[in-house]
Amino acid sequence: MDGEMLTYGDQLVAALERVVALGEQLPGQRFRLSGDDLARVLPLLDRCRAVMEGDTYAIAAEAELRGEVAASQAGSTANWVSQHCPSLDRRQAAAVAKAVKRLAPPRFALVHQAVMDGQVSPAVGVTVRAEFDAMERLLRPGSDDAVLAGLVAMGIADGSAGVRGLRPAMLARYGLAEELQDEQDRHDGCTTLTRGRDIGGGLHEYRLRLGPEQRAVVEAAIGALSAPRPCTGHPDRGDHTRGPEYRDPRTLEQRRGDALVEVCRRATAATPATTAAGTKVTVFVTIRWDDLRDGTGPGTVFAGLDDGTLLGPQTVRKMACDAGIIPVVLGSRGEILDLGHTVRLFTPGQVKALWLRDRHCTFDGCTIPATWCHAHHIRHWADAGPTDLANAALLCARHHTIVHRDRLTAQVTPDGVRWDTVPGSYDRAPCRSPNEPPERPIDGPASDTPTDGSDPPHRP
Repeated sequence: MDGEMLTYGDQLVAALERVVALGEQLPGQRFRLSGDDLARVLPLLDRCRAVMEGDTYAIAAEAELRGEVAASQAGSTANWVSQHCPSLDRRQAAAVAKAVKRLAPPRFALVHQAVMDGQVSPAVGVTVRAEFDAMERLLRPGSDDAVLAGLVAMGIADGSAGVRGLRPAMLARYGLAEELQDEQDRHDGCTTLTRGRDIGGGLHEYRLRLGPEQRAVVEAAIGALSAPRPCTGHPDRGDHTRGPEYRDPRTLEQRRGDALVEVCRRATAATPATTAAGTKVTVFVTIRWDDLRDGTGPGTVFAGLDDGTLLGPQTVRKMACDAGIIPVVLGSRGEILDLGHTVRLFTPGQVKALWLRDRHCTFDGCTIPATWCHAHHIRHWADAGPTDLANAALLCARHHTIVHRDRLTAQVTPDGVRWDTVPGSYDRAPCRSPNEPPERPIDGPASDTPTDGSDPPHRP
């Protein structure tokens, strides 16, 4: 083409051919590089790889936009990419094609540009879009750009895994508390456990589905029991009685399965009194005081495998009654105002008195037996409700959820507990100043097991 005007395409192809030729020569010429050269060349090769991955996406997106893919015989963008990029396997080509489709809308221009610039891979770009879609209806208006920017920044730092792990923080900062609570309310009744499928060899397989609240309880129950346990003897011979210690040979899944069985074994071995009045599993949740008081923001589970799981504000208030939740109440600057412990717990004696007084769930028309019910603070503990019988009522799990969801209140009368079932009745009931923080000692978590040998107290 001497004497002819070269197009940009001609120049680009010629330059890339030279780069490819140099790259093909590098393995045989690497001995000519000094130690300093190796340290200088490798980062440039890494940047070339990222840039070329972004360029591959950019070319595929342009071909899709211009109709080149539709006019070809490839049949799909993934096939078009595969035909022109033989080094990519079908999964990689499909990731490029999926990114082209998913990041085409103008609102995802920030993500689209980050992929073209080689800052994130096409697969990470697709993950950013998927995470945004999962959160979108829970976000405050006007926060889309900030959330997308945060997801892209996390993708640059930690890839797809980091993007997936950012959802709780994004919802905590930009989420609508009422939408999160509505979503968790829809999870009620969705917990399922199959009867078990015989998979041969005497083994059965179960499938368990949980919402965030239920998952927090299960993880708290099995967390400590699923930790690795060193064994003695020789694990390959099944001798665990003597000899040096070996690492626990069980996989994480095996340890968690064993922990779940152990929890069930302990529950069935417990006496009825211990089951009803004993200490339940402990779930740690951080929540700001004003969010707990006003129901305007979520709580965040911590100190477990479900660390970071968000719980709606009403879910936190309900769990403060029926699960061993330890609500770490934070001030406006993140300082600890209160670390909940036994000051809010009904004693075993109080629970038994409620059994005798209420006999069953106190909600109108419900006859669930007393020993299956939760002891509920009529004026919530979070609102400085006292832990005494005049402020207590038995509720079954279903009606306990309804009472917190619909924010209902009740009165304890000589004839029994009378519930005001008009939604919002709790908020209209006389109470202390809503701006007064809880007057609770801040001296660390108290043990759930009394030192005098008596039964542990019951969670409110």
